[in-house]
Amino acid sequence: MFTKAAQSARNSAEESFKAQDLESAIKYADIAKKLHPQFDGIDQLLVAYHVHVAASKKRFNGETDWYAVLGVADASTDNESIKKQFKKMAIMVHPDKNSSIAVEGAFKLISEAWNVLSDPTLRNKYDLRSIPPPSSYSKPS
Repeated sequence: MFTKAAQSARNSAEESFKAQDLESAIKYADIAKKLHPQFDGIDQLLVAYHVHVAASKKRFNGETDWYAVLGVADASTDNESIKKQFKKMAIMVHPDKNSSIAVEGAFKLISEAWNVLSDPTLRNKYDLRSIPPPSSYSKPS
């Protein structure tokens, strides 16, 4: 019984994702996991949805927050930690390992994050563009 309900919740998650309702997709995937914690591929599905959510939230300059896409803190994260996180996520959302419609896009997003953050020159340029401009407030007289 729980397996059938979990499958129904997973199907609803995928339908929500197709409709670009990421919040509902995560909610339904969480329900599927609670109903059947060992549900094949549910953890990977959740990771893929969270990658899409992270990519949808832009920085002040309109760029994708590649650190958030990989699930690492920020520019202070060392290269080795970024590499380990990329490898971990690449396994989780590899299209050959999961049948969700979300994984292909998630894999492309984490690959792009890796391309930017693994190259010291690209990462430095990205980080410099990500520094917010100084506040333009004036002191009261």
